[in-house]
Amino acid sequence: MKEEDLIKRCRYYGRPNLEGDDNMFSFYESCWVNRMLDNPNSLDWEIREYIGYGLEHFSEDDSVPIGIKAILFNRYSHWSYYLLIDEFKDWYLRNYLRSKERLLKEWIGYCKYYNGEEVNPFKPSPKFYVWTAEKEWVKEMGSIEESISDEMRRLLSRYEREGYGVFELLDGIPKTLKAVLFSLVEKWNEGVVSKETFADFYNRWKIGDL
Repeated sequence: MKEEDLIKRCRYYGRPNLEGDDNMFSFYESCWVNRMLDNPNSLDWEIREYIGYGLEHFSEDDSVPIGIKAILFNRYSHWSYYLLIDEFKDWYLRNYLRSKERLLKEWIGYCKYYNGEEVNPFKPSPKFYVWTAEKEWVKEMGSIEESISDEMRRLLSRYEREGYGVFELLDGIPKTLKAVLFSLVEKWNEGVVSKETFADFYNRWKIGDL
């Protein structure tokens, strides 16, 4: 592929007068262009890493080459000092794509009961309350202007303190959504939730069998 064809697939590289994050994205895209021109196979390691962490189908219809995504994931993980998969997804959609519509679509796609409706379609039942929790989670995560709230950070912190930091880590479900579900189960059980209880609820939630 010619250099000009590769640049056409970039969102930032080749644009003039870039600053801040835009300039950083342009640099990483230029790395992709140069490596593709030099030896396309040189990205194999980054792409295998990206796929290995369950990101192969993440935002796969946004037209961004998987090689660029793999470089962004590699650098994000490097500068974060941790493999923060959920946070990378949020950062990529919020800061690189800057698409609120895609951000909302992505988060709704993780839900099992909320599909973007305005009115809860369920009668009072576990499904009713899970739908409400999922909707609130999407509303929070779908804000393209702001980071997560203090309340969401509190739920996430409690979820991790209870020993769920690596629970089903590679199943593709954002940890923030798991934290919201855990909080819901905790309320139903008056603050006492065994790992077996939550695991059973979570597995039934994943297959839509509440």
